[in-house]
Amino acid sequence: MSAVLLGAYKKFVSGKINQNLVGIYQDIIDFNTNGDNTIATPPDSGRKLRLHLIMFLVGGVTNIRFKSGATSKTGLMPFAANQGIILSGDEIQLEMVAGDSFIINSSNAVQIGGLINFSYE
Repeated sequence: MSAVLLGAYKKFVSGKINQNLVGIYQDIIDFNTNGDNTIATPPDSGRKLRLHLIMFLVGGVTNIRFKSGATSKTGLMPFAANQGIILSGDEIQLEMVAGDSFIINSSNAVQIGGLINFSYE
C-alpha cells in the first residue's frame, strides 16, 4: 500500500505550538484474508505511527483486533456482515510502538475495506 500525504498541521507540545509541521497521510484498507494484515508501516524504526481516523466495513462475520506489530492494541471486536466502524478525533487515541506497523487481525477471510488517516512521530 502507498500512503498519500493529505496535509499538515502544527502540533501542541507542552502547551506551545511546535513550529514543525506534522504530515497527515491516508492509506486504504483492502483485504480478504484472515490473520494479520499490515495496513501501514513507519518509514524507519525510530518513528511511531499515530492513527487519526479509521473507517472500514466488513463483508461477512468476523472478529477484528488492532495491533502494533505483534502487540494487541484492542480486544477482539465482533462484527456481523455489512457492519463497520468510524473512529476519528478524540474517539481514537491509537499509537503504535516505534518501528511497528499498524495491523488489523481478522478471524475470518472476509472482505474488509476502508481507509485510515495517520501521522508519523
